[in-house]
Amino acid sequence: MSAHLAMVVAALLWASAAVTSKAVLPVVPFAELAFLRVALGGCAQWATVKAFGLRSVSPRIALRAAAIGAVEPGIVTAIGYWGLSQTSAVHAVVIFSLMPVATALLARIFIGEAFRPSLIIGAAVAIAATVLLVTGRAASTEASLAGDALIAIALLLACVAALALRRNAQANAGSAVAATAYQLAGAATSSLVIAVVAAGGAPFAWVGAAEAGTLATILFLGFGVSGFASPIYNFAFKRLEAAQVTLYVVLISPIGVALAWLFLGEPLSARDVALIAATVAGVALPAAADAFVRARAGWR
Repeated sequence: MSAHLAMVVAALLWASAAVTSKAVLPVVPFAELAFLRVALGGCAQWATVKAFGLRSVSPRIALRAAAIGAVEPGIVTAIGYWGLSQTSAVHAVVIFSLMPVATALLARIFIGEAFRPSLIIGAAVAIAATVLLVTGRAASTEASLAGDALIAIALLLACVAALALRRNAQANAGSAVAATAYQLAGAATSSLVIAVVAAGGAPFAWVGAAEAGTLATILFLGFGVSGFASPIYNFAFKRLEAAQVTLYVVLISPIGVALAWLFLGEPLSARDVALIAATVAGVALPAAADAFVRARAGWR
């Protein structure tokens, strides 16, 4: 599977997670949901490594992956869920849609990745279309400055972690799944500490009264989303620039709108369809430009 197609699959999983997470946050504390998601995803990675005998990673790569994981997805997921519980999903989407631009800027400064015109233009088109898409839908009164600030902090940490993941993936001669296993182990450690502190030393008090739907959602978020999307993310960082990988994050919103229309019967206007198409075109532009350059070189 190509890195581009893999990231589309990851965006589809993240979009479904955005909807289902919001549904269980009133029942499950944000920090505990973050811990369960990464812990279950980590279990899936370790089981895959053992079952298929995948190549392990060096101690140095493992340590780096665990340290990165403690920040992203560990702390980032907890802060993101905390922010989402205090602000609107629309605001969260708009803020996080800036990730490819922020990552491109940081990548240029810290790891020397060049600004590619196709990537910058594609990101601008995709972000503009996403903002118009989410702000043109039903208004929400849930937004708050504190929640928006938390989402912005999560965004900054995620961008920094993306640079570290890019460097670690380039140096990793082992399996991306094995690296992800260590990353999610680090994430589970940091998010568990946050969960215990946030619960005042008595976490998971809600488990005894949890409904089957809540537990099923948590299993989906852990095994279905973190279990598949996290190794895809590491796989893509080995093959694509950091900013291009994070550009696919912008697809979460339009995919979420399409899923809501398909499965929940929410309205989808011609304007929505046009903006979704524009977002997809913006995300696809860098890959299309690369393919054109390769094809042109082959013609010579």
